[in-house]
Amino acid sequence: MHSELECYIRRLARENGLSLAEVARRAGLSRQALYGIWQQGHYPSMGTILNLSRVLGVHPLSLLQQIFPASSTNPDSPSTQPSGTQLVQENNKQITDRSAFIRDETFPDGSQVLANSHCIKSWVLQNVGDQAWIDRYLVCQDNNTRLLAVTDDEDIEIATNIKPDSYYIPIPKTLPGETVTLSVGFTAPPTPATVISYWKMTFADGSLCFKQAKGIWIKVDVITPIKAASETRPTRPVEELSS
Repeated sequence: MHSELECYIRRLARENGLSLAEVARRAGLSRQALYGIWQQGHYPSMGTILNLSRVLGVHPLSLLQQIFPASSTNPDSPSTQPSGTQLVQENNKQITDRSAFIRDETFPDGSQVLANSHCIKSWVLQNVGDQAWIDRYLVCQDNNTRLLAVTDDEDIEIATNIKPDSYYIPIPKTLPGETVTLSVGFTAPPTPATVISYWKMTFADGSLCFKQAKGIWIKVDVITPIKAASETRPTRPVEELSS
């Protein structure tokens, strides 16, 4: 039996104030189907895992870990490291340090912001490993570069990237299974462009926690007030057009 999976689902249900019957209903399952997923020799489909993770408010990986122990998975496989994974030796015991991106709380990819405006970007991450996150930071990985047009008289700045208020965010202590929301302010450049800023988790000494991970980012389209007005300008009623 997948006893770890059963205990995990029951605990999450209690924490969310849900009965198992309600968990099953919201996930589109019968109670018998829900009870069956932790029976010997039965492995739930990815659709079931995704539905349950949505109902229980966790990353799908955290459910899969209860079925397939960390020791039996390949930590270098992209499917097992949505944001980052590493193995840590502690007291002669191998534990897993793993991070998962849950969602963009604000400004998902493709959002529009006005030139020179200020916005607050928030990401939700989950500690899906066995290692508590203590004294860690989310650090901007952008190079401080500018695009310049060089002339005989002066260097004219053509474009700049979106600029964060701070280049690092302290991460509060996050225990295994807990989620954390991390936020930072950004100022958009003065000219229209698609801009992106990359961030990764580091230890207190500045070294990367998950070297092979892509990290997280903000990616927005910077527009001018004129374009914003043209996109929201109301159209004339059909009867006026025909008069």
